[in-house]
Amino acid sequence: MAVSALSIVVAASVVTSAWAEMYRFDQETIPARDTFERRYVFYVHSLEDSPGPRGSKPQLSFSDMKLGRGGGEVPDDTAVAVGVLPWHETLSSLDGNSLCVQGSVQSMNVADAHWHQVKFPAVDDRTYTLGRSGPYMLIVANCGQDAGVQISGSV
Repeated sequence: MAVSALSIVVAASVVTSAWAEMYRFDQETIPARDTFERRYVFYVHSLEDSPGPRGSKPQLSFSDMKLGRGGGEVPDDTAVAVGVLPWHETLSSLDGNSLCVQGSVQSMNVADAHWHQVKFPAVDDRTYTLGRSGPYMLIVANCGQDAGVQISGSV
């Protein structure tokens, strides 16, 4: 059985390329005031644990994250953040009272937990390196206004 040169090139590029997951917010309604919602779980392999080529460290990117409200402006007291943190930390250290303090999202002192404040208009994109393997949870927290506000962007 003959193997074509094209199939060898395709197979070689698939084996050496990195694979990534993305969660896209497409004008999704934010959670109720002073609450958070778990949206997605994904698995990360650290550089040391990577089953494939070890060419780069795993990265987490927040891109074009912004708030909107049916063609109108978003109220000033809207406080929304999107966070990614290790699964085992979500079970032990998250509750709505500790996350929201005086109308703002509090950062947590947890290794490999990253929070991105979402504003209107969009703020700068951010990229972080994740240092350990395991499942990670994507969370949306609302510590302010919730009247018809929606979120867009990708993680």
